[in-house]
Amino acid sequence: MRPAAYSPGRIALTAVLVLAFMALGLVAGRWQWGRYETKSHALDAQERAAGLPTVPLASVLTTDDPAPGDADWRTVTEFGVIDPSDVLQLRGRSIDGTASIQYIAWVHDFDGHTVLLNLGWTPRATPQAPHIPTGRVTITGTVRSFETDNGRKGTRINPTQMGGTDGEVFQAYLMVDSACGADGCLTGVEPVPLPELSTGPHLSYAMQWWLLLVAAAPLGVWLTVRDARLERERLALSTAPRPDHSNDSTANNDSAANNDSAANNDSTANNDSTANNDSTANNDSAASATRRPLAKRARPSDEEIEDAL
Repeated sequence: MRPAAYSPGRIALTAVLVLAFMALGLVAGRWQWGRYETKSHALDAQERAAGLPTVPLASVLTTDDPAPGDADWRTVTEFGVIDPSDVLQLRGRSIDGTASIQYIAWVHDFDGHTVLLNLGWTPRATPQAPHIPTGRVTITGTVRSFETDNGRKGTRINPTQMGGTDGEVFQAYLMVDSACGADGCLTGVEPVPLPELSTGPHLSYAMQWWLLLVAAAPLGVWLTVRDARLERERLALSTAPRPDHSNDSTANNDSAANNDSAANNDSTANNDSTANNDSTANNDSAASATRRPLAKRARPSDEEIEDAL
């Protein structure tokens, strides 16, 4: 008889589950690997840029570049005029555990180019608008990639969050370290610190998901074989002959009957012995009662003795 674990329906269900787990392991592992690669490349770029000299922005990036590329994390300088009429407050972020407000603005250079700036941050509990120098300013900052827009204004660093602007826009923004002009420097805000990057646990997670991908099929086979074996063992136990206890019961009854008979015999013998003893005692008593006492002879006197002589 074929076990239920080997039935077509059960095997089809197991195959579907195995394929589902394999697909899950493949997709989740690739996603974790992608996250690992993204963070690994960002970490490598940050480490490479840390030892490079400060250069003009136009020497490492053009407005035709779709992304910063190798210019990401580079420290650069830019010259232009900061537009104080279009400053965006960026909320929902913290700096070293402190809720903050960050300020985003445009700077227009004298070649018709425009760059988005992150001017700095202030604590949200005590907000303070930045003092932006007027006229031509020299800006030093770090090149960063735009954040993906989510459609909610004031939450992402992206040109779509800002108002329209003239000129060609660099496809990157600057995290401002300093901005100084003829009438002073940028004040009222602190520079946003660079993030501390790491690859995180994504590589190990990817390996775990891929291990599931590899182990899904053997695990499915092992579970099917195990269920079939357990089913056979249960069937063997259910069909095994049961021991017959009727003979034991008859033997016990005979033994009990014999014991009772022996006990009765012993009781009868005891009763007979007791009766015999009682009869003997009664006979002895009767004999003693019929037996007459013997007469006691008196001792002759001295005179009777002399007469006899």
